Amino acid sequence: MNASGQHVTAGASALAVTRSRLVSIVAGRPVVALLLLHVAQFAFLFHLVHTTTYCCDADYYVDLASRIFSDGLLYEDVYSGYRSYLVPLVLGVLRWPAHFFPGVDPTLGMRVTICFAYSTVSFATTLRVVREAGWRDAATVSLPIFFNPLVLHLVPLPLQEAVIALLVLPMLVLLLTARTTLARRAALAILCGTVAFLIRLPMAWMIGACLLYLFACYRWDRASGERFALAPVALACVVSLLLLLPQLLISHARFHSWTPYPSTLTYRAQVAFGIDDYRYDTVISPDHPPQGLAVATPYKALPGERKTLAFYVEALPDGPLLALAHVWIALHPWSFRMYPSADETGPSLTILTSSAALMSLALIYLDEFRTRRDERKTMALLVALVALSSASIAFAAVETRFGIISYSATSVAAMRLLADREGRRRAMRNLPLVIGYVGACVLLGDLLWATR
Repeated sequence: MNASGQHVTAGASALAVTRSRLVSIVAGRPVVALLLLHVAQFAFLFHLVHTTTYCCDADYYVDLASRIFSDGLLYEDVYSGYRSYLVPLVLGVLRWPAHFFPGVDPTLGMRVTICFAYSTVSFATTLRVVREAGWRDAATVSLPIFFNPLVLHLVPLPLQEAVIALLVLPMLVLLLTARTTLARRAALAILCGTVAFLIRLPMAWMIGACLLYLFACYRWDRASGERFALAPVALACVVSLLLLLPQLLISHARFHSWTPYPSTLTYRAQVAFGIDDYRYDTVISPDHPPQGLAVATPYKALPGERKTLAFYVEALPDGPLLALAHVWIALHPWSFRMYPSADETGPSLTILTSSAALMSLALIYLDEFRTRRDERKTMALLVALVALSSASIAFAAVETRFGIISYSATSVAAMRLLADREGRRRAMRNLPLVIGYVGACVLLGDLLWATR
């Protein structure tokens, strides 16, 4: 071997040794590694707090967060009967520390506290995953969810999605990486479904996703001879009832009903908006008040009485195609900004391309259901999250935030595929299909944008 060859070999050997040492350091000190990672996460969120503006629904929740403790649970609310007490309560609790700093704007303080709470919860959850399931699950489940750019852009906004990120996403991470008994998984699933339902009425589908996950665990991952302990499930049921009780009391006091969400007027309006528009954004500019920007459908001129769920059945094939368009938009975000500026509207080629690539890789991963026997329960939950989340928004004008769960789930599926050698080989074998899918999505995004 000549001197040049020896030099290359020595360099490769040194690189391998360095990588081995780095891996051993990270594996041996997960607290330090994760702490540094989440400090960077919080720094990015802090940057977003000062660069992301908001309006509309966020203003609504800022107001409620300041009034829920002064006026009590029966505070005046134009959306009472459709929206629950939980989001204002959580935001109000996170707003409370700002009172110790008189010179700090309470809303700004609340947004910083939300980000700090999110980084703390994601750090604690990921550390638990590392210790119980290992770095592979942390890298392919925790990080794609907690560091997902769509999630990060929604956390600093005082909206329902910030509370979803704070409460629901950690429970989903633990479910996807669970190494525990079926009873404890059932308890966590019950809490996850209850909290999601109390954050937003249409998220009742999360209860179905959790039930499908538990069935998959019972079918494929239950330990032989495992005894089902009732104590964790009973405790989870009691906590869920306690969480539901304030909502029931509000419903009974205002509507004389024990139904948690007795008002359906807003939901019916959302169905009409979905027939009018494929997608809806609120554009914020320093030169004028917030303005709505809708990507209109061809059915905007229909009479109001026809803009109901029946449209999707009666108008064939237009109705089903419109529902599929809504689903496609939610699964393929072309912007991460909830409230974009005027120059941020329209499909971003970079974001849409990466979203389409993630979706295609996720489909390849989920197609390996028969061969990845040890990951079946994870796949079952990912499929349920994507399918049921998509079904819940198929009849609404899509906003960027609607994809927080489904896009996170596809990101996990894509990372699971790329985490092992055989998955990467299969991705390479299907590269022409991935490129074709990405190209078709970019074309479709441009076509939809042209209809505005």
